[in-house]
Amino acid sequence: MAHSMRTSTASLIAAGMKDGQDLGNAAPYPNYALFGTPLEKMYGGHLARLRKIREEYDPEDIMRLAGGWKI
Repeated sequence: MAHSMRTSTASLIAAGMKDGQDLGNAAPYPNYALFGTPLEKMYGGHLARLRKIREEYDPEDIMRLAGGWKI
């Protein structure tokens, strides 16, 4: 299933690029990103800032115990 989803996504991006859209560095929407998607791909240049916010507001890293992406 995951392979099919990745293949489908790649096909859609390729079709959009063929149509002239600039999707080479398009970030996937985090709620729809599949496991293994690099955080850098989803959050780009904002990742360092998000990590600083996490360090400030969650110094004991409690939210890392929850599911989801580990910023």
